[in-house]
Amino acid sequence: MKYLTLLFPVLLLLSSCHPHIQETETISERGPDSIYAAYLILSRSLPDSLSKIGPYIIPAKDSAITHEMVRDSPYLAIGKLIDATHTFAISCVNFGYDSSVLKIYREDNDQWNMVGRYHIPEAVEFIKYINADGDSNTNEIILSGTGNVNGNREYYVYIYDPHRAILSYAGHFFTGDGDFDSGAGGYKIDPSDNAIKVHYQGVSSAESKFLYTWRDDSLVLLREVMLRGDAETVWLEYKSNKDTSFSAGLTTIFSEKDYETSLHHKKYWDGFFDLK
Repeated sequence: MKYLTLLFPVLLLLSSCHPHIQETETISERGPDSIYAAYLILSRSLPDSLSKIGPYIIPAKDSAITHEMVRDSPYLAIGKLIDATHTFAISCVNFGYDSSVLKIYREDNDQWNMVGRYHIPEAVEFIKYINADGDSNTNEIILSGTGNVNGNREYYVYIYDPHRAILSYAGHFFTGDGDFDSGAGGYKIDPSDNAIKVHYQGVSSAESKFLYTWRDDSLVLLREVMLRGDAETVWLEYKSNKDTSFSAGLTTIFSEKDYETSLHHKKYWDGFFDLK
């Protein structure tokens, strides 16, 4: 009994140094307890029944937690997701295989204000917070669909305007998850050129490259090159957007039989992303 009397104050002291926080099992990643607790409290005041969802905590912009799975819907993240100043709450809920809803809230003076709500015409598998437009002050949001049998999927891009406090839809592109730099398809964000480079590999008879650039808050498709055909004959087709201020559509510049040794193949296929 004497030892129990001595042990009780020690346990009390330890518990005060490391306070127990409820719902820790619902969090995939945790920052310091104080940040975690503050965001958890904020999340409980979210509208639309989001307060019932245990959030992912992302304490700082450009933290290591930038690519998360949404398939196990509903998804909710809270933290410095878009800029280093404001706290955001981002939710994504899938409704079957052909519908999902993205909602974005910003916290101002202990109040949550919706800054964007979008319907996506398919289920979302991943969400990514990344600087995609060369502006280091804010992250963009990239959602990816569940993909097809060839491993390709739609990517939806959303951009935040800090002056109007609005999240806008910027555009989309279609490709796979391959390693872009190795030539295995996929996409690459190039902040130095303010561009997104896309390499699409579909069925064996079709392969394309696309170059998108930013114009204000929208992605504009500047040009496309395609290889298509069969084992005997392959065609090289090059298209360009003559009005680079917005996506006015592509004009076919040429379509011809392709030879890997031809000047057009080397310039417009091999050197596509270096064209000026």
